[in-house]
Amino acid sequence: MKKIFTILILLIGITGCGKEKQSSDTIRWINGTYAMLTTVNRGDIEKVGGYDKTPDNTKAIQKLLVDWWGINNRKDADKTLNWLLQEGHRNEFLATYHEYKLETFDRTAFEKVISGLPKNDKVYFILLFDSYEKYGENAIAAWDLCRAVQLLGFYYIAGYYTYEESLDKSLEIAKEIQATYPSWEDMCKSYLYGYQYWNDDDINDNESASYKRAQVYEKVKNMKNSPYNLKWNTELKKEW
Repeated sequence: MKKIFTILILLIGITGCGKEKQSSDTIRWINGTYAMLTTVNRGDIEKVGGYDKTPDNTKAIQKLLVDWWGINNRKDADKTLNWLLQEGHRNEFLATYHEYKLETFDRTAFEKVISGLPKNDKVYFILLFDSYEKYGENAIAAWDLCRAVQLLGFYYIAGYYTYEESLDKSLEIAKEIQATYPSWEDMCKSYLYGYQYWNDDDINDNESASYKRAQVYEKVKNMKNSPYNLKWNTELKKEW
């Protein structure tokens, strides 16, 4: 069972973010790509990285990056970001999908083949089949790409990237996400497919981490200031 990426940390210093611009449609759109995780972490979806950059928050995020990602410095940060953008979990996912030649099955034949498997295995293969059928090679790409943007926000708070560096790269990735999926719902669906794949659980089990993360999506969607209220095709441009 893969570790559940739920961060329960106390981040303080919620006011006084400095001169960096924290509000524009483009920045809100970028923040929206990782709004679920920001909400899980009790952060502010209006802020880059979810928190103000204060000395205490810098220390807390630096520790978080070490504990969860093995990131100790700028070199590690670049390496992890490149892994998410070039490989991530989607490469392993796609290799497994094609190894089992799932593309050769229609739904009826596929269900017949997996009918005798244990429940957990059936859930796993149904995830592979359904997510690929829905989004093809981008089945769980949002899981990797959204985490990349989220890390860039953390890199800024941790002091590994400047504010401009963080948002410049985030803008580039956000445009890729926007071009890959047709809506916020589809981006989040792909993200949740990836989250379930990583957790190796059943999103339909209301005790599972994936089910709970899907409920967070619903929570963010219904927020008054939800970034998902922005038009998906909002023009994303440098405004900082």
